[in-house]
Amino acid sequence: AGFCMGGGYALLLGTRQRVRAAGVFYGDVRSAEELAQACPLTGGYGGRDRLFGPQGRQLIARLNALGRDDDVALYEDAGHSYMNDAGHPYLALLTRPFMAVAYDHAAAEDSWRRMLEFFGRHLAS
Repeated sequence: AGFCMGGGYALLLGTRQRVRAAGVFYGDVRSAEELAQACPLTGGYGGRDRLFGPQGRQLIARLNALGRDDDVALYEDAGHSYMNDAGHPYLALLTRPFMAVAYDHAAAEDSWRRMLEFFGRHLAS
């Protein structure tokens, strides 16, 4: 599982079949050709994140067009880094207009639950 830049790395590893399942949270997106070869994917993006939210929409659309059985969600009311409850006041202040950095309890809890269930299904052996 990866978050932000780590989400992009998790997806990259998943498309290279270096892992059996990947958790992709608010990271860069790969091409449809690369996604067609990817391991099972789960993840989430914040809809209020103007930089990565559109990438989440694009990832979901590409996976759906490929007919894959992945579990990537877009949380419309969440921003970037919605799973991080450590608080980053300077990052939040600097990126507020573009990324809406803030912890979102409901989206975070749902994402953790979904990711753990997904990994349980795909990695239990």
